[in-house]
Amino acid sequence: MKRRSAREAEREYVSTHWGIEGPRGVFKLPAPDPTFGAATALGHLVSVTYRTTKLGDGDDLTDYEHKFAVRGGRPVLAFNDTGLLILGGGYTVNYRGIVG
Repeated sequence: MKRRSAREAEREYVSTHWGIEGPRGVFKLPAPDPTFGAATALGHLVSVTYRTTKLGDGDDLTDYEHKFAVRGGRPVLAFNDTGLLILGGGYTVNYRGIVG
């Protein structure tokens, strides 16, 4: 899998937020490493809710909820010593949001 540049991530943010520009630059945030070792499953994800502003929301933060369908194969929430992981599920993200 090709590593994305910061500029590519910025463009993708605009696409997935319906045209609104997001924060610029590279963030140094901790992120879990799925290759660190075996992960312990907590269970299947039924839904995920995230809070953001998208074009059309005005300046208001909005909660977006995505419910995972059983037919698509629900992803698994798991963890290892590096943090929480979302594994499997066959979902992608595009301009419409989480799809699959």
